[in-house]
Amino acid sequence: MNRQFELIEQRLKNGQRLMMLELTGLLRNYVRDKAPLIDKYDYSKDLKIGLVPDVDGGIGSIVYFSKISRKLEEIEQNTVVYVNIKPNNPRSKDYIKILSKYNPWPMDLLPIVLTLRDSDNVTKIVSAHEYQNVRTRITHNAGKIQMELRASGLSGAVINSDNSFVSSEVYDDVEFSVLRKEFGILESQQPHWRPALSKLSKDLKNVKEKFITYIETGNESIFDIPNYDKIAKSDLDSDGMFKKIIAKSVTLGKV
Repeated sequence: MNRQFELIEQRLKNGQRLMMLELTGLLRNYVRDKAPLIDKYDYSKDLKIGLVPDVDGGIGSIVYFSKISRKLEEIEQNTVVYVNIKPNNPRSKDYIKILSKYNPWPMDLLPIVLTLRDSDNVTKIVSAHEYQNVRTRITHNAGKIQMELRASGLSGAVINSDNSFVSSEVYDDVEFSVLRKEFGILESQQPHWRPALSKLSKDLKNVKEKFITYIETGNESIFDIPNYDKIAKSDLDSDGMFKKIIAKSVTLGKV
């Protein structure tokens, strides 16, 4: 009898994992069906499935996007850069802390070439009005910032130096760009995550039935399981802004 209970308990746990993975795979497929290009880039092809340990000892699965780094080569219209201190790095260079304090930065006013070894540098596209405000703020405080940077050991730091940003290493804030498309912020609206989640809700009954069948038979092959990665919770975005905004905007009705 105890062995039967142990078998059922094992199948419940494994069945939860299989059910979550199939649903997450379906969600990714539905997003890909309608995903627009983001700055001429098909980000949906790089969406992956991750299996994540839950706080209470269970498991969860997510659709996630791996950061892709690149080097800045030319001024990009209305694009700012956030210089972020690397998490869990108490030895961050003093000048990185100063640059971070004055975030965000217009690309062409960056006083140094940034590397991803020293800081997490993220680009974000903003409105022309926001961009001008950022330029005005940095230009107005240029003298003060230069003094702070030089005092930190960054001798010769000059703001507004031609092409000082070229070859800086950055990540693009793809999540923010996707939200702009999803909700029509500063551009035409092209929702694809909300319709995908609404469509997924119609699959719940079928996948739950597979779960019940699995508990009875132990046959894993009835699930359609995508390839996935195992991810530590520490590797996830700490604030989960994208997930929170999408989740709050979705109901089981029309979107």
